[in-house]
Amino acid sequence: MANKTLQLKIGNTTYRSSVDNTLTNEDLNNVTLPGLYNAGASNSVTNKPSGIDHFGLLVIHRASGAYYIQIIYNDTKSFRRFCVNGTWGNWTEDKLTDTTYTSLKNPCALTLKINSGGGTAYDGSSPITYDITKTALGMNKVDNTADVDKSVKHAKTADTATTATTLGSATIGSDSCGVYWHNGKPVKMNATVGSASTPIYFLNGTATACSLTKASVGLSVVDNTMDSKKTVDRANKLKLLANRPESLNFDLTTDQYRSNITYNIATSSTKVGKCPTDGHVLTFGWDTSAGYGSQMAISDGPSPKVYVRGANSKDNKCVWDTAWKTLAFTSDIPTTFAWDKITGKPSSYTPASHEHDLSAMINKLSVGTSDPTDADYYVCQYAGGGTSTTSYHRRPVSALWNYIKSKASSVYAAKSHTHDSISMSARGNSFIGDGAGDASNGVGGAINNIKISSWNGVSFTTSCANQKYTNKTAVGIDCRNGIISADTVKANAVYNAVYNDYAEFFPRGESTEPGDIVALDLSSDHESYIKATATSKIVAGVHSDEYAMLIGGDKVDDGSYVEKNIEKYIPVSLCGRVFCKCVGKIHRGDTIVVSDIPGVGRAKLPNDYVENTQIVGYAVDEDLTEEIRRVRIRVKG
Repeated sequence: MANKTLQLKIGNTTYRSSVDNTLTNEDLNNVTLPGLYNAGASNSVTNKPSGIDHFGLLVIHRASGAYYIQIIYNDTKSFRRFCVNGTWGNWTEDKLTDTTYTSLKNPCALTLKINSGGGTAYDGSSPITYDITKTALGMNKVDNTADVDKSVKHAKTADTATTATTLGSATIGSDSCGVYWHNGKPVKMNATVGSASTPIYFLNGTATACSLTKASVGLSVVDNTMDSKKTVDRANKLKLLANRPESLNFDLTTDQYRSNITYNIATSSTKVGKCPTDGHVLTFGWDTSAGYGSQMAISDGPSPKVYVRGANSKDNKCVWDTAWKTLAFTSDIPTTFAWDKITGKPSSYTPASHEHDLSAMINKLSVGTSDPTDADYYVCQYAGGGTSTTSYHRRPVSALWNYIKSKASSVYAAKSHTHDSISMSARGNSFIGDGAGDASNGVGGAINNIKISSWNGVSFTTSCANQKYTNKTAVGIDCRNGIISADTVKANAVYNAVYNDYAEFFPRGESTEPGDIVALDLSSDHESYIKATATSKIVAGVHSDEYAMLIGGDKVDDGSYVEKNIEKYIPVSLCGRVFCKCVGKIHRGDTIVVSDIPGVGRAKLPNDYVENTQIVGYAVDEDLTEEIRRVRIRVKG
């Protein structure tokens, strides 16, 4: 994507925007840098409006944080969508005042029904015809002639009514209060009499509510809880679930078996998972749908046997054991065994009069490789035993050491002896002697160490053949300047390092280069680190190549520590000063946060809201150029 930039100043605030950014295969959900973009025909850009090929794109940052607007234009239409706190909405087409609409969808649909029957929904998006006929209204037998113009073809009877009784007050009866006839007159029915769940009957001409209870219909002891949710405290018998099933490998993940005990019969009809003989089978389902459970079978007929097996869960499926185990009764265990029935016995035996070869037995002991200690013991003949005293004892190694010291004191010099200086003048007036000058263990300390004096320095090598440092300098000491040089330095503590930063090897999630900002990959199922973007939640640090101290990684027995680990790990600066990739103007003291460009930082704007875990550090150098380059920052400042 080729980038150019422009600046727009509103009041005292300067905004940077990208111009002529060509998109090819990007995900528009990640295009949040404000500016203008374009895409040519046959592009593979994702999350664009349906049916759109080439287009122009405008991105607007409308509030602090992840709040954006994207507007797309093609030859004839325009679309827009909004990002609210990092979540993108759907694309909607812009409707202009001069646009001709063939249909306009009503957000609230109108449903037309006849006599509360099936209806047709209409939202205005397309023409619809709804034909209301006499048949649809249930009046297919009614003549459409005006009633005053109709002639009566047939009537059964028409009684003569000379008088009529007035119904009384108009308040008798209503939509919610019915009437009934009592002594030839309409009577207002009490509104509390009868309901949707309480029918009525007439008692002595008066409407009376019919009270129905569980007891009145013979259900006084029945719990109204759903049968599938009930716990059975007691049952007279266990119902046969399926008579003589073909398979006993029931699926215990289903509701039929979960938290249930079921009963089946196994016969010759049972082909899969059958117990060793015909019998009764109880299946015990676990209280989850994972598929765990077990079965117990009791053989049919006299002298029954008991068999058990279990079911495991694999990939949330029920997997039954292929073999049944037989439970043994105490009567099944023999008290004596015939010699020919015993297996695994040796073919021959040593007679009772045999003797042991103690030397051979000692040689069969395991071999230890650790150094002996004073508390260890060794076996030896009694002192001065010879051939007369043949008893043996355990003696501590400390006693053997006392014996060795008594013999060595007459042959070897004591530990406290001293030597004169060893001069090597042929090597530049070099010598090894006792300490002198300030060659003490500490400043002002006693001179109690060895002094090595050399004109230039001291080199350490190895005479072992075919090694990396055979007859070559492995460790060099520059005595004139006080410098130690080696490929690898190991120490418990190091002081006075003057290089840039402290770094640690972090597990690599993708390829990075020095200066890249890296973050924890929250989408991975293990710890790994990738180039950070504006949406990264946990910024770890900066890929460093100028570290004063580097820890972590895997142990290296030979070769370069960095070369062995760089393919698997990223050297991430955790503290100190490091060169970091940045875009846009950077002022000394600016807070550095991650931009929309992976691995690249920018200066935090006044209205930006970022979490502390998204801050990279602060700038210690000033660089007012715009392009991507490395700027020195203090990590996590």
